Amino acid sequence: WDVSLHIGNGRDDGALANPAHYFILIGLFGIFVAGCTAIVLPLGEENKPGPSAVRITDHWYAPVGGLVMAGCGLYALMGFPLDDM
Repeated sequence: WDVSLHIGNGRDDGALANPAHYFILIGLFGIFVAGCTAIVLPLGEENKPGPSAVRITDHWYAPVGGLVMAGCGLYALMGFPLDDM
């Protein structure tokens, strides 16, 4: 949808000048929030999320997938405005 609007209308005037950009931004924010939720939920040593979990504190281990998902979501959110350059 976003690509077809760009093909028909050319470049946008701003980061949120196109209605499709709102859905893209909401989706990227959802990916970031899902990763943060996966990091926060397993609290306690009995809830260690797998053998490759990353230790945050003495009793808090975060799953690698949650860290990667939150990192990628944050990276995508930071790169979203670069579309206008």
